[in-house]
Amino acid sequence: MKHWRKIAVATIAAMSLLTAFSGGQASIAKADSDTPINHAVSVKAESEAHQAVTGKTFRIVYDNGSVFNIEYADANRLRWEGIEGPAKGESGSERYTIREISKGLYFIGWVEKDGLDVSQILDLNKMQAYSHITYNDDSNVEGRRAETYTAGTVTDITESVSKKMLEQQQQEERNKKIVTAFYEEAFNKKNINAVLSNVAEDYKQHNPAVADGRQAFISFLKGMYTEVPNSTFQVKRVMADGDYVTLQVHFKSSPAEKGEAIVDIFRLEKGKIVEHWDVIQSIPEQSANTNSMF
Repeated sequence: MKHWRKIAVATIAAMSLLTAFSGGQASIAKADSDTPINHAVSVKAESEAHQAVTGKTFRIVYDNGSVFNIEYADANRLRWEGIEGPAKGESGSERYTIREISKGLYFIGWVEKDGLDVSQILDLNKMQAYSHITYNDDSNVEGRRAETYTAGTVTDITESVSKKMLEQQQQEERNKKIVTAFYEEAFNKKNINAVLSNVAEDYKQHNPAVADGRQAFISFLKGMYTEVPNSTFQVKRVMADGDYVTLQVHFKSSPAEKGEAIVDIFRLEKGKIVEHWDVIQSIPEQSANTNSMF
């Protein structure tokens, strides 16, 4: 019952929003007809409305200067990102509700984690969006929520975003190949030339035992080759996120020992490794579980 009450309230809010943006008109014309839509419009199948937006990304440029990208990841969640305005650089993932008002005209609503409540009319016929936003206002002595109306133009940027995502995925795969090939050559095959060809001269090091710079890294590796000539580094997992590549590694200084679990994080620029972090944990003789550290 509460679910349908929420939908009813949201629909009324949507109708009020449309009225506010249509100069007080009591009805909205259909995109393909002059016949007005009654405010008691029936709510169409939710799945049909989801199909109109799922998998798409829209850029909304609002009249107040704010710009947002909104990606409808699936039928339940959207991801928003502030491109310009006060929310620039911010992002979030929210559960949303969508209902079709008429063909190409949708009511969408969501509540963000900080309590900001968004009721939006998305008009895919005219490629416009009308948003009613309520939020907590600490300066209001009466404790009432503040509200604002804003309108904007909508652009479907799904294709360009998909292209960008594909390019990023391809770059991440290239970065993984660079790092894993370097790691095998430099750490297992003890080939110091791998450092010269893959690591930047101004390499930045976060391991406190090693100084900054490529030459310092070379000195460290040469010392390791001498001290533990039978060492092995078995890469268990490889993960990439943009310019960062993370390796989960099982290190052994000799075949007989249990070794250490290492997480190595590398940052790349233009195909070169420019920065490194690591976390090292010894593998104990006994464990409180049977899951292993890998």
